[in-house]
Amino acid sequence: MFHGTLLAGTTGEFHFVAADTDDDVQRTGVDAGYVNQQLEQCRAAQKVAILDCCHSGGFARGLSTKGGKRARQEPMLAPRDVFIMSSCLDDQVSYGGGETEDGPQPSRFTGELVKALHSGYADTGSDGMVSAGELFDHVSKQLRRTFSLPQMPVYSALNIHEPIYVARSYLGPLPRTSEIKLPPPKAPTLDADRQGSWPRLLEYYRKCLAAETSSMQLMGVEEVGESYVCWEGEERLLSGDVEADGSVPTPPEAVELVERAIEEEAQLWCGYPTVVVVKSDDGKRFPTHRFAPLFIRRVEIRVDGDELRLCAVGEPELHPQLRGAAPDDFRPMWRGGAHHEMVREVRSALEKYAELPVMGLLDPSSLEPVIDVRTPNSGSRNSAVLFVISTVRDQSSSQVATELDEIGRRAAAVGNTALGALLGPAAQPVEPKWEPVTPMRLNEGQQAVIESAMVNRLTVATGPPGTGKSQLVANLVATAVANGQKVLVASTNNKAVNVVSDRCQELVPGSVVRTGSSRPVNYRERERDSLQLLATITPPPVNSSTALARLAMARRDLDVVTKAMADKAEAERKLLATGQSRDRAAADLGRSTAELRAVFATVVNLDAHAAKASRLAHARLLATWRRRRYLKSLAWHQEPTVETCHALAAWFQVDAEWTRGRAVVAQLPPDDVETQALARCQQAVQDASEQVLDSVVRERAIGGKAKILRLMNASASRSPDWPDVPPVLSAVGGWAVTTRSIRRFPTQPGLFDLVIIDEASQCTVADVIPTLFRAKRALIIGDAMQLSPVVTLKPALEAQARAEAGIAADWLEKHRLSYHRHSSFHAFETARGGSMLLDEHFRCHPDIAEIANQHFYGGQLTVLTDVRNLRRLPERDEGVIWSQWAGRAARSSGGSWVNKDEVERVLQAVTKLRAELPSGAQIGVVTPYTAQATALKRRLRDQPEVLVGTVHEFQGGERDVMVFSLVASKDMPAGSRSWLNRQLNLWNVGITRAKSHLIVVGDQDLWGREGGLGAVLADAAERAKTRVAAGRDDELSRLLFARLDGPSVRVELNKTVHGHRADAVVENGARTRAVLLDRGCEDGSASWHLRRQHARAGLLDGERLPAWRLFAEDIDALPN
Repeated sequence: MFHGTLLAGTTGEFHFVAADTDDDVQRTGVDAGYVNQQLEQCRAAQKVAILDCCHSGGFARGLSTKGGKRARQEPMLAPRDVFIMSSCLDDQVSYGGGETEDGPQPSRFTGELVKALHSGYADTGSDGMVSAGELFDHVSKQLRRTFSLPQMPVYSALNIHEPIYVARSYLGPLPRTSEIKLPPPKAPTLDADRQGSWPRLLEYYRKCLAAETSSMQLMGVEEVGESYVCWEGEERLLSGDVEADGSVPTPPEAVELVERAIEEEAQLWCGYPTVVVVKSDDGKRFPTHRFAPLFIRRVEIRVDGDELRLCAVGEPELHPQLRGAAPDDFRPMWRGGAHHEMVREVRSALEKYAELPVMGLLDPSSLEPVIDVRTPNSGSRNSAVLFVISTVRDQSSSQVATELDEIGRRAAAVGNTALGALLGPAAQPVEPKWEPVTPMRLNEGQQAVIESAMVNRLTVATGPPGTGKSQLVANLVATAVANGQKVLVASTNNKAVNVVSDRCQELVPGSVVRTGSSRPVNYRERERDSLQLLATITPPPVNSSTALARLAMARRDLDVVTKAMADKAEAERKLLATGQSRDRAAADLGRSTAELRAVFATVVNLDAHAAKASRLAHARLLATWRRRRYLKSLAWHQEPTVETCHALAAWFQVDAEWTRGRAVVAQLPPDDVETQALARCQQAVQDASEQVLDSVVRERAIGGKAKILRLMNASASRSPDWPDVPPVLSAVGGWAVTTRSIRRFPTQPGLFDLVIIDEASQCTVADVIPTLFRAKRALIIGDAMQLSPVVTLKPALEAQARAEAGIAADWLEKHRLSYHRHSSFHAFETARGGSMLLDEHFRCHPDIAEIANQHFYGGQLTVLTDVRNLRRLPERDEGVIWSQWAGRAARSSGGSWVNKDEVERVLQAVTKLRAELPSGAQIGVVTPYTAQATALKRRLRDQPEVLVGTVHEFQGGERDVMVFSLVASKDMPAGSRSWLNRQLNLWNVGITRAKSHLIVVGDQDLWGREGGLGAVLADAAERAKTRVAAGRDDELSRLLFARLDGPSVRVELNKTVHGHRADAVVENGARTRAVLLDRGCEDGSASWHLRRQHARAGLLDGERLPAWRLFAEDIDALPN
């Protein structure tokens, strides 16, 4: 039983909050997904979970996105075979019991529950036993009867088909509630024997990798065209009904799959019959239909002129997932082409080993063209498949496992690497003095990350979409290389690595060498090309010493400008505070500031008058006479009271501060001069940094030419070249590789001074361990709100690996280290105690970016996208456009969802976009459902320039315009729509791929009622039409309007200009001007505040108006 609260953390995951949970819910709460996993893995025959906490109904009934209208939903976590009793709905609080003279009382829900058990009243069946259902019904009824505040208990009983008895009926006297005493809570402790250590953790990951890649997995029926195709007509390969040369022609429906297998060097297999499996080993239904062919056989591809022919090799065998209790030496036997003998073997194997029924007629001579999923039961289907198995992942997983073994044998060295920070404090590296070398534009958040990564063992940064992650990494690589260090950029996918390496190569050729495997893309060839370039490189036009001196001068100039801007921001902040205090002081005297200025125009020494008025306020001897005489000298006609003198003293003091502040601000450079100086100095630093990097790369390569040639010769001769790799790193400092190709470099602790793991949210912990073992320092950069790594390991196999490694589930959860639940970003963010945020966004139209900012990143981002540079639709300023289309969603043959009507609407949208967008604009079509993506790809296959795919396929990409096909319709079950609404990471990726326009195709009315992110997009589309921005309605806004308004002037507040909010738009005749009201910097932000304000004003084509000017009496303090 749990008492507490159920809340959403910053990553969108829901957590149980206990008494000692702090503001960092993600770190100090308990992940609801983890609770669900433990409930499902518990082997008890009957399980009951009682949750007495606020919003607990979300666990039993499903959780809706905050801010949306709640619709009926299926369970979010779907814990089956568990009776879940929650004290309230997901939008309600659970009320406590309060304090009495007898001490604290149980909560309302728990109190009624305990009474029901003690009294026996819950035994409504009078059979002497209290079931979970009876207990819930009684407690719910009692709460409604005795408690007036809104608290409605709910329950979930998925897959519960018989009563669960929780107590025998008690027939004794009912004790008072105050007599119910609970033992004091004990501090939670972890079993010391089950806590993690490096040997155990490495063994756990090794076993998980082995379990995940040891055998073929079940395939999803919806993967048709991607993982498999159905063989039409007559089965020939498995049965051996082949031509004289032992082969058969590739059927037309399989040509594309076969060609892809060749390109990706994947294994090709055939199988018959397909066996659909609707439930997992533990009896839980799969969300979509899974299948595997019963008998399988390897297939080789032969080229005969222009024709691709297929040849079955080896003996038929049982699919690993359907072997059951078959002996290891079992081999089916039939004569070539003898279909009736093959059917006999099929029936026998299904009955004896797979223990599944034959569903319908088995006739290999007349195959079904698709896998039948209309039949609701598991069993065989009369269809044959040709399917691919990727060997790359299996081989790379094997290499990772080998690496883990090697690291395990050298566990004592882990503490001196960046990897050591994962399980505890690692020794801090001793780094020499370094200088920043940043050939690309750099903001303060990126600079802070670089400063940390150059000195700390572990740095973790959150990089939301469009915040300049690749720019940051390129600058960090340049800094490390230019300072003579060895740096490696790595990620789990080639796309992320290529983005960074290509950007570095564009800056200075040879600054980063891209390496890796030789297939499917030959990165070893790219390595040879880069090394050849460096081996023949010429001396730099300017040596590194001269270039560094020039960079130092440029940085000093930039520091002077930024220091002046910080001083200006601080001076304006103080002046604003003084102006506000001055207005209040004037109000205390019953006058305006302008009136007081006129009255006291002849007063010269304001500080002296402030001091004198204060003394008179405290005077005792002849006090009234002295005050009256003083007021008369000022021509101030009020009673000579203490209050009057206090008010005058306050006015003179604050007016003196105002006068001094105005004098200081008047000496500061105007905004246009300041912005020009900043841009000039920033460009000078970038140019000088690029020259430094070029000089150092050339000098290091020339000095190490012999080492480069030695490595090239060893690689060309195909002899082991590992001994030649470490020496070459002193000559070639920058490298880039995927984590699965890390064995390009020897398993040497601290081989690199710095390793950067990009897109860490898509990397498993096991993937990055070998890479970080080679690092002295590491930067882990990712985003918990992006898609997680795809892990196919079954929970039961993970639990087995955990048990065999002797490691506890709660320890893994505490450190965010579980193989199948946590990414490397989760793990290292937890180890570091948080992450640094890149908080300036430059990619998406503000309408799009603000949705992600507010709903995924807590409003912490500053959106600085220049809409004027985006490729947009003519006459369409809005970023979010809704294309209304209801359509009808239906399940595909694979179980995924498709909306054929919506497909047509998407095609219309793409046609219109291609006609109206400017030349070079890129279009993407994204959808959450595989079946919809397949249908769209089929219809758009003649338009290869239009990228179509699921959200997972678009991770890390971007397009000028994205068409988002939501698919859902009123015909879709509420639970399926609810599932989509809960996939926050999926929504985030889908939304933030669009730069100029996000065109949402779907039923706007339906999503408006459904709530969640669909409703957010619908609202954003409507709001974008008005171009009225959500802004502030405060004292400064009203004062701004009052100061700008006039007879010939039209003023509108909170108006959208170029996608960004202007505090005011002023129309004066033919001239229109946008005004950005600068409300002053906050504490600690002076260094960057003014730069952002200048940038925002530039995006508006407008003018920055410091808020202090609103309190100035002279009209020329306002814009013209």
